[in-house]
Amino acid sequence: MCKRTMATSPAKSRIRSSHGEPRPPLNEELIVDEILTRLPVAAAVRCRSVCRAWNAALASGHFVAAHAARAAAAAARHPEIVFFPPTERGVATTFYACSLPVDGGAAPTTARQLLTVGNLAGEHLVLSGKPCRGLTLVFDVRLSEYHLFNLSTGEHVSLPPCETAEEIAPLVPEPMRLRRFPVELSSTGLGFDPATGQHKVVRLFRNIFGQQKCEVCSLTASGEWRWRRCAGGDAPPRFACHVDGMPPVALDGSLYWLLHWRSCADDGSARDRQQHDAPILSLSVSAERFGWVRTPPKLASRIRHLTNLDGSLCAVVHVECLIDDVLLLLTWSPSSPSWSARCRVDMGSLPLPIRDELRGREVVPLCSVSGGQKIVLATSRHKVYVYDTESGDIDDVFDMNSYVDIPPRNSEARLFVNIGFHEEQIAGVGRTLAGDNGLEVKRGGDTVVAKRDVSPEVYQRHRQKDEDFRSIKGLIRASTIV
Repeated sequence: MCKRTMATSPAKSRIRSSHGEPRPPLNEELIVDEILTRLPVAAAVRCRSVCRAWNAALASGHFVAAHAARAAAAAARHPEIVFFPPTERGVATTFYACSLPVDGGAAPTTARQLLTVGNLAGEHLVLSGKPCRGLTLVFDVRLSEYHLFNLSTGEHVSLPPCETAEEIAPLVPEPMRLRRFPVELSSTGLGFDPATGQHKVVRLFRNIFGQQKCEVCSLTASGEWRWRRCAGGDAPPRFACHVDGMPPVALDGSLYWLLHWRSCADDGSARDRQQHDAPILSLSVSAERFGWVRTPPKLASRIRHLTNLDGSLCAVVHVECLIDDVLLLLTWSPSSPSWSARCRVDMGSLPLPIRDELRGREVVPLCSVSGGQKIVLATSRHKVYVYDTESGDIDDVFDMNSYVDIPPRNSEARLFVNIGFHEEQIAGVGRTLAGDNGLEVKRGGDTVVAKRDVSPEVYQRHRQKDEDFRSIKGLIRASTIV
């Protein structure tokens, strides 16, 4: 119990049983460790207002670690995804969480509402991927603004304005350009510094004067966020030319960028992308020092993106074959610095509807289930599949269209994907996310949305818009010079 409760009279502080005998007083450590650690994050944070003793206990590192351990164990049994519809400008964006079936369980019938942000357009947002110690970095591409959220508690902060990055100018006719496509040479990630116990936002970019820069946004002594020059200096020359707006991957105290060889060599000669391995640039969050990770030989040019898969760096490789496409998942970790094959998906062996959904899309591995046998795959078509690495079976387990309305022109995500892995953690409490930033954020509370049936006509309208977008997107990628 808290001190305020213990200050009352002994007779009133005891709860009598049905037999009239007083119950023994509950141990405060038992309440905190065995009861409050089982609460959802939002409920646990609200309990801090009960009294000073609970506020101190629930803000302690011991409680945060204990709650995170229980949440991680629950996520292993019942993994959750976070998703947001690609709403257009002027429409509020809502973030939802939804549990996924494991071991052939029933598909989810409801999704719970986490947050609604009234002045962010979902079609312009890019998430930082897997949450970093409970926090998610959200990048508004249209406004070049960054926001930090704890999607479970509603705590949030907007980062200070950053220097303008150089725009990407694709060589396609003006009427065919997609204004919502990533348009600047920048990439920003969120990491955690265990030495200081604070999060850091790191931005690698090239400014409008052609200067390559690396800036870090971290807390100052006064508790305010501020951009500063990276302590390790700027990245190696010209490498900011090869970032494409996608966030780096946070893993074991470092950030990892996939650098795309899409420009010319320093001497002006064209590079042969089939013969040059595109290295992966790394940055230690604590020391702010750059390093390198070599990519698998002869596959560098086919790596679409990187992600964090079960604590390992995962390279998603698309191999185009004469018969059908192949999706390869290769993993790497600092403790085992050689790449290994995690999974191979032969598109030709999949059912025709699923094959059409996966071919040519962005496919992001979120996590594995069933002891690593099955891998959860999110796609830019707002769907989630579970692939069995042993049997080769694949199941459609989630479709965003079944929960929220998606504009036909956004039937495929304009930026990356609108689905990520959700982790409930108590983070950002107190100084980390202190301050008012003007965002109109409303917590979802106990609001849920039920799954609904979607008519085939809706998918047909989306498919036509989707094919138009894919053709233009291909032209942009083929003709972009940076």
